[in-house]
Amino acid sequence: LRGALSGNSSGLTANILSLAGSIGVGLAGAGSAAASDNDIDNTVAASVVDAAVTSRDGDIEVLSGSDAKIAALTLGVGAAAGVAVNASIASNTIGNTVTASVSGNSTLDAAADIAIAAEDGASVDSLSISLSGAIGAAVGAVVVSNTVDNEVKAWLEGSDTDTAMISGAQDVAIRAHSAVNISGKSLGAAVGLVAAGASLASAAAGGSVE
Repeated sequence: LRGALSGNSSGLTANILSLAGSIGVGLAGAGSAAASDNDIDNTVAASVVDAAVTSRDGDIEVLSGSDAKIAALTLGVGAAAGVAVNASIASNTIGNTVTASVSGNSTLDAAADIAIAAEDGASVDSLSISLSGAIGAAVGAVVVSNTVDNEVKAWLEGSDTDTAMISGAQDVAIRAHSAVNISGKSLGAAVGLVAAGASLASAAAGGSVE
């Protein structure tokens, strides 16, 4: 009975493709910086509240899903005869809330199966590059931060005065699932009579699945 009730099945795919570049060229000195800040912060919910749902010959599905993706490329280049300075900074964050629920005074009755499910498949793929070259001094730095912090929940719950129940079904599944993929790469190169470079990449996957 997918889609039989308004709001009982919902999904969201939010994507960001980010390209940031900076080039600095000079004789005595050159400096450049490339920065990107990408955020996805959504709420995706499918719910049955204070309702009776009946399927005479099929399934009942209360499904909510999100496959948010960020793909980011950050490139900075600095070149000079004297001094060249370059920096590339990238920050990518996904923080979604994905829920599927049956609550209040609700009853589900299906001839086949009943599923209450919240699914999350967030992914971040980032590449940051910093290149600096000079006859004199060259300094380059790369900083990359990738974070996924989602809440994924599925539940069947009444209240102090109401009862949420399943009166009939062949099979019942209440599930919450999150599959997070983070790929972050950073590359920094500095070439000169005096050269210094730094590259830092961090990745964090958190949140909760209930």
